[in-house]
Amino acid sequence: MGANPSFKNALVTGGTDGIGKEVARGLARAGHQLILAGRDAEKGARAAQEIFETTGNPGVRFIQADLSLVSEANRLAEEAGSHFPVLHYLVHSAGVVRGWHELTREGIESNLAINYVSRFALTLRLLRFLKLAGKPGYTARIVIIGGAAQKGKIHFEDLSLTKNFGTLRAVLQFCQANDVFTAELSRRLSLDYSDRQVTITCLKIGVVKTNIRREFPRWMKWLVPLVLDPLLGQTPQGAAEPALRLLLSGEFEGVTGALFLKIRKFRRVAPGAAVLDPQTGRRLWELTEHLVSSASSPPKRSISLAKAWPISGGMDMKAFWRFAPWVTRLILVAPTFIFVSIASRYIAHPAQAAASAGISLDKPLAATVMRIGFGAFPLASAIFSLSCLVSTRRILTGLSFVSTMVGVALVVRVFGMLADGTVRESMGLVRAEAVMLAAFIVGVFIELGRRNQQRQVT
Repeated sequence: MGANPSFKNALVTGGTDGIGKEVARGLARAGHQLILAGRDAEKGARAAQEIFETTGNPGVRFIQADLSLVSEANRLAEEAGSHFPVLHYLVHSAGVVRGWHELTREGIESNLAINYVSRFALTLRLLRFLKLAGKPGYTARIVIIGGAAQKGKIHFEDLSLTKNFGTLRAVLQFCQANDVFTAELSRRLSLDYSDRQVTITCLKIGVVKTNIRREFPRWMKWLVPLVLDPLLGQTPQGAAEPALRLLLSGEFEGVTGALFLKIRKFRRVAPGAAVLDPQTGRRLWELTEHLVSSASSPPKRSISLAKAWPISGGMDMKAFWRFAPWVTRLILVAPTFIFVSIASRYIAHPAQAAASAGISLDKPLAATVMRIGFGAFPLASAIFSLSCLVSTRRILTGLSFVSTMVGVALVVRVFGMLADGTVRESMGLVRAEAVMLAAFIVGVFIELGRRNQQRQVT
């Protein structure tokens, strides 16, 4: 498969999982020495051992690095350089799609930091090792693996999207930044003929079933598996195959600055005008250099949705998030007791319970229906809520469930008020249900904030 049969050196970021792991496995199978880079040390050690066991290649090592930080990208470059005096392959596969706005402690929006800025920093630090390895006919190769989005917008005046964050906006921006970087680095390398030593390509991948989905916003967690996976879903192995071709195949020798797309088929795509615009390339390059340089300044606080919570003014937020599970449990206890109370009344004494609401049960079957409809279903809901109370991992499920139930009940009640003319009789219950729904929604957001804060700490 390779143009040069001799064993070479490779660095794969995000090499402990998903596409990166399969690219690393393919490189190891081809006999090359490689470094896997990832955030989780335990996971990295397991991945390196697994690749060794499946390929028989002992030249696989792992370096821990949190590539949301420029300082960590710089450290990774130094450690990789100490292991490899020359570098033939650099694969950028570490990535994230985070469904909330968060700044790293270096002050960079986290999606952009991981998916673009750290790649820029790591590439420039390793460029001298790549140039030492490459030569005409046997160039060192950089492959950027990113999202399939094209013709996105780079928000030069607000790269961190502090004014108007959206997950799709963030994805479109870092995809466009990778495309522009690919073209601009290729252009700069060509100025001193270094493109004869080092080439760079960008592989734009569609829907792939990997753990990158863990931090998707909720709507994407539903949409992607239900709609996109059946139509366009790829396995990590299938997505890694074109990346390995770009790295190892002689057909791509000397190809640089090019964009490739793999959704159903692997093909080269034409860059948009903004990607090829030298002025846009220079502007992004200079702005990214400033971000990388600023990262060497005293560290800034990491700011996320969890820490930017409105209730944080004057509070010890560490203490708040520590007690948050008990706060949300208290919120969830209320509907549990309410459901039990309703169920017990209608199961034990359906006629009396119905009479208190002005309903007459004239036949035995009506009492049975009342026991089931007003007794069994609330009792089942109470049991489910109670099961969610005993596990911190299930609190969000319980809160979401009762929010949905009360929300639906409130909507139906309002409809009934208007359709049946029972505004005066129903208004008290409407107020009570609206208050409960608001409390449950607050509980949902507290729990989401706690989970976001926990991810940031770990």
